[in-house]
Amino acid sequence: ANVQSNEGNPIPLMDVPTSVQNCEYLNVILTNKDKKRNQCIAIMGQYESYHVQKFMRLEADPSYSNKPVNKEYPFRLVNRGAKDNGGSAIYPPKRSSTESYWKMLQTYMSSLDTVLADLKEVAQPIADNHKNTVIVMTVNHGQSELLMNFACAARYRNIDTSSVLVFATDLETKALAEGLGLA
Repeated sequence: ANVQSNEGNPIPLMDVPTSVQNCEYLNVILTNKDKKRNQCIAIMGQYESYHVQKFMRLEADPSYSNKPVNKEYPFRLVNRGAKDNGGSAIYPPKRSSTESYWKMLQTYMSSLDTVLADLKEVAQPIADNHKNTVIVMTVNHGQSELLMNFACAARYRNIDTSSVLVFATDLETKALAEGLGLA
């Protein structure tokens, strides 16, 4: 095994094969390792959400006043586009980039009446039986455990799910929703 001393740090430096040899799962966090940034990474136990929360010491003005990171400011939650100088790397799209998507929007708009008619065939019977109420869920395979939990918890509590209409984004989830008795 390739284990090296880490200059008095109790956490040793290891090569990748040695460091993962006993792992059954591996979560990787990708981040900028710029030595100019005094950066900390906190790993905390919780349910696995795979979201990385980003906090920076910026002035507490949500409009990004372009005041740089400063140790005097408290940490605040920022979006992924927040920059060290207090600015944002995420901007609204320009007209030229928006126009490139208009063709796709035209395709959508030209088929909207047909799609709405198809949707009415599915949703109207549910609405008619539930005082014009339809609960809509969009679910993909990655959320299938949440869908099962929802259906099982509702069934356990005798909550009627016959007004739930699931839009599954894949065939596996469609089969699961139907198997759970959801429309």
